[in-house]
Amino acid sequence: MQPTVPDTARLTPHAEAAEAEAVAQTSPAGRARGWAEAARTWLRAGRPDRVAVALERAEQEAERAHDVTARGVVAAVAAEQALRVGRTRPAVLHAEAAVHDLAEGADDELARALLVLATAREADGGVEVDALLEEAARRADGEGRGVALEIALARASRPVRLGHPGQALRALRQVVSAAEAAGDPVLEAAALTALGRALVDARDYVRARPAHERALALHAALGARPGVVASLGGLGLCKLGTGGTADAVPLLTRAIDGCRATGDLPAEAAWRAHLDHALVLLQRTEWRARELRRFVEVVRALGDEAGTASLLCELGNTLREVRDLEGSAAAHAASLAISEARGDAHAASIDHANLGWTALAADDLDAAHAAFRRALELAAPDAPHRPAVAEILTRLDQRPT
Repeated sequence: MQPTVPDTARLTPHAEAAEAEAVAQTSPAGRARGWAEAARTWLRAGRPDRVAVALERAEQEAERAHDVTARGVVAAVAAEQALRVGRTRPAVLHAEAAVHDLAEGADDELARALLVLATAREADGGVEVDALLEEAARRADGEGRGVALEIALARASRPVRLGHPGQALRALRQVVSAAEAAGDPVLEAAALTALGRALVDARDYVRARPAHERALALHAALGARPGVVASLGGLGLCKLGTGGTADAVPLLTRAIDGCRATGDLPAEAAWRAHLDHALVLLQRTEWRARELRRFVEVVRALGDEAGTASLLCELGNTLREVRDLEGSAAAHAASLAISEARGDAHAASIDHANLGWTALAADDLDAAHAAFRRALELAAPDAPHRPAVAEILTRLDQRPT
């Protein structure tokens, strides 16, 4: 049964009320803060179209106001929006500007900006994340509610992201209880999602499933599309972890569809990695090839050149398995172009070898010989693929002329 949440907690009415309040404000600074609140709530609801409109209005009003703290509040929301679409460097810059502008502002506003900066820094490489979270907690007003509870959740989740899920379980359960006691269904749902993720990472799928199911019910009641996506994906991972690979696929597919609807590229990439694993286990090669094409586009859009090249390599090999040799050669050639542009001789050697295997499958022995020869020239003496390349090259050299 879907939980009952107050209308004031549902995200769409909350965002619409914030917009109406922004319009009613008599000062540009007040309108900027109102539109920023609306944008943040639309972000939680997973409505990128409404986020863009509200954020643009907030930025316009902040510029008119010539109010440093209003500008900082808006910059913090801009950082959150940039994170959602995978633009980590702009997110860091927006968050740094927010912290600077809110240095003399209200403690809760500065605390939220510090939280956003910590999140952005973690996504961009993890510089001073713990120190920022500690400072955010010190600044937050009102333990056990509001932004203080959000910071507590971020700190409790930190070990999970560092690969130590077992260390996070007790603290995450405490945040779930605190959010429930505070009557904050938004934070309760987020904390349950984080707890479910930690339990999945700890391979405790029996306890992870009810956490994700409770989170899913709350997210759905609130109208939080990104939360629904996270819960569906988490339930898919529970299925994967307990051998239900075929049952995991539709859950992961729904999570991916939700990411596409909300424009959440980082989350889409993460769920696509799990879907790819499931399709490998199910030996659904043609289906995998179709999904890999989109996976390449997502990772490319995120600006991850090495990841794009790696996926193109996987795509090329998969297309070769289904005898789409033209597509396979094109994928490997695209991967090679990236490897050469990055100056990665090892990756380029593998790309040339893959082009060789595809040419060999097409019975183009001259092209295969040339590709394997170049692969061997670029391969380091201890490269794992070097013996196989040397062996096939020797066989090609011995063919009758």
